[in-house]
Amino acid sequence: MTNQEVINWLFQLKSLDFIPDSQFKYSNSGYIILSQIIEKVSGKSYSIFINDRIIIPLKMNNTYVYEPDTVIQNKAFGYNKQQKPDDYSILTTGDGGIYSNSEDLYKFDQALRNNTLINKENTTLMYTPSKLSGGQVSNYGFAWYLEENKNEKIAMHTGGLNGFKALFWRDLEHNSCIITLTNQGDTFPLDQFLHDIKKTIQ
Repeated sequence: MTNQEVINWLFQLKSLDFIPDSQFKYSNSGYIILSQIIEKVSGKSYSIFINDRIIIPLKMNNTYVYEPDTVIQNKAFGYNKQQKPDDYSILTTGDGGIYSNSEDLYKFDQALRNNTLINKENTTLMYTPSKLSGGQVSNYGFAWYLEENKNEKIAMHTGGLNGFKALFWRDLEHNSCIITLTNQGDTFPLDQFLHDIKKTIQ
């Protein structure tokens, strides 16, 4: 499936799930549309834009935007619960399609903390929960699930597809993060692993 096929499918939908701004629902297709907007505004392909603005400046040398002809060094392959190959093969961008490792993602974490990629004002906005039209506040900012209590302010995200799962947990107050990448798909107990790691470091 490609971005254009997703957009064609969206145009065929007869109704919305709910009135815009009345509820929150995570949307992969929303990020696909966002990648198309990036291409339109920048005049560059999504992969070139991400390389020019993020990957190259941060020296994320083991990070690649997935394309069929991309040669990926030390590539991991995904496996399903039966331990059979279940590799990533979807051709959409914006909602995923990036290969990386924990070292590079830590560079990304530090760049966000140091305002290297985004200025302080927009960083604050990124970590601000969205307010819906009815006055409710969701637990989602700009691309981060948010959680705050007296001891910590957390921004995190998870993702997974075709044999891969990822977790990026960031404590914004204490400059710590937990990055978990697995090629065991749903076999790996990601939530339990996060709980155990947090218990160990706290």
